Amino acid sequence: MPYEPRVPRIRWIEAGLELLAAGGPGAVRVEAIAAALGVTKGGFYGFFANRAALLGEMLDEWERRSIDEVVDEVEASAGDVRERLRGAGLRTFSSSLLPVDLAVRAWARQDAAIAERLRRVDNARMGYLRGLYGSFVSDLDEIEARSTASFVLAIGWHFLGADHGNRTPGEAAGLAFDRLLLTGLDETKVVTASRIVDAPHEAIFELIADPARQPEWDGNANLAAAPRGQRVRTVGDVFTTVLSRGSVRQNHVVEFEEGRRMAWRPAEPGRNPPGHLWRWQLESLSDTRTLVTHTYNWTMLTDESRRERARTTDEAYLRRSLDRLAALASHSGS
Repeated sequence: MPYEPRVPRIRWIEAGLELLAAGGPGAVRVEAIAAALGVTKGGFYGFFANRAALLGEMLDEWERRSIDEVVDEVEASAGDVRERLRGAGLRTFSSSLLPVDLAVRAWARQDAAIAERLRRVDNARMGYLRGLYGSFVSDLDEIEARSTASFVLAIGWHFLGADHGNRTPGEAAGLAFDRLLLTGLDETKVVTASRIVDAPHEAIFELIADPARQPEWDGNANLAAAPRGQRVRTVGDVFTTVLSRGSVRQNHVVEFEEGRRMAWRPAEPGRNPPGHLWRWQLESLSDTRTLVTHTYNWTMLTDESRRERARTTDEAYLRRSLDRLAALASHSGS
């Protein structure tokens, strides 16, 4: 018998995704995959109990590439907010991911379980868009409008049959996307960082909404303490923190959605906030995984004496707290 090389598990999954993109779920047959790989189907059963198991792992891989890889690559690019938004769109609907994505959408119309999987992935994508747009847009309705328009544009332009003068459909879509990005963006005064955290969103949010826990994940030695019993519940709440140098801040909550979003503007006691804002946004990906976005926005900062410090607050500054929060939340849930 001639020697037959052992094909890695991932190649079976990748070949299945290629068949799914080309012909839908009906095209994903063990015999067809084996033929595409140039092996017999016997090797398949060394990795998968049956075809259903393969389909499940194919969807897991599509979800991982669509969310984890996209977020990791975009955040590692160290671009400004506009570049990250463009990067998220280009990676999410790249030539390798788009055919699979469209096939999953067609499949979801026939299968409720696939529709639920698609909903979870799209919710994660929308959550990431909201976080990026929310870094330079303050109005929640405007954030939702831009996020939805961007997502619909990224998917829908592939189906347009209209002419666009001397532009290709892709160029016309890019023009429309730029209009969404350019309005209201002061990229020098907005900083954002995101990552996926291996913990449920409720546990992560509790570490943020309870000010007494905030010094535990502060990654920049800025917070010394916060009195207990200040758990934030709604917009308008004010919580007190003590900075490492001993001064006190009263933090005015201006955005709040339990388990998903919280933002505040710090101020000296008895004074109005000077205008800068800290925001946390959470998007649940599963029972144990959450997309977390941290933003610092000093667009409305009016105190000239604070501007130099604001300029030094960069993505690395935010990421230190984000990473400490991730470690704390993951450890608390283990």
